[in-house]
Amino acid sequence: TVVVNGQFVRESRKPMLTYTLRYTFGAESVQVEAKWEYPAYGDYVPRFGLVLKLPARFSRLRYCAYGPGESYIDKHLGAYKDVFESDVADEYEHRYIKPQESGSHFDPDFVELSDGKTILRAEGMQSFCAIPYSVKTLSAAKHDDELPESDAVYCTLDFGMSGIGSRSCGPKLPGKYRFPSKGEGRVLLCLYGY
Repeated sequence: TVVVNGQFVRESRKPMLTYTLRYTFGAESVQVEAKWEYPAYGDYVPRFGLVLKLPARFSRLRYCAYGPGESYIDKHLGAYKDVFESDVADEYEHRYIKPQESGSHFDPDFVELSDGKTILRAEGMQSFCAIPYSVKTLSAAKHDDELPESDAVYCTLDFGMSGIGSRSCGPKLPGKYRFPSKGEGRVLLCLYGY
C-alpha cells in the first residue's frame, strides 16, 4: 500500500483541495481510495480523479453507463443506462468549435479497454471518459484540424465531477450538481488476459 497526501493550491498558495490517495496493489489489480475536502472559502472544483495513459492499441471500449452519447450528472436525460461498445476514436466529439474534453459517461458500473488480448477493467467511479487526446493536446489546439494523430488512449476515471452547466452561458450550477466539498471514493482497476 502507498499513501499520498497532497493539496491543489491557487496562485495565492491557499489550498483549493486537500486529498489523500491510498493505492493498494494486488497481483492483477490496483485499488485507489480517495478522501478529499476543500475549504469553505473555496468554490467547487470541476472534477477529481485519475488519468490513465494507455497505448493506442487499447482502443476497444465496453462499458455499462449512461450512453451511447456523452452524459454528465446534469446532462443525461437524453441517454439511457446500458452496456455499450465503441471505439475510443469515436468517443471524442468533433462537433465543438474549439477542441475540448468530451465523451464523458455518467454513473458507470464498469468500463473496459481492450487491445484484443488484454482487458483493463475499472469499477467504482462516478464518471469516465476514454478519448485519444490528452487535456494538454486539446488545450493547445484551436481547431479540430490542428489535432495531431493520436499515439495513446487517455482514460479519465472520476471520483467526482461537477456538471457542465456554468455562469458562462447560464445560471450558476445548482449545488446538487457540484463536486461535493468533502467526500471519499474508490476505484478498482483489474487487468485480465484472454
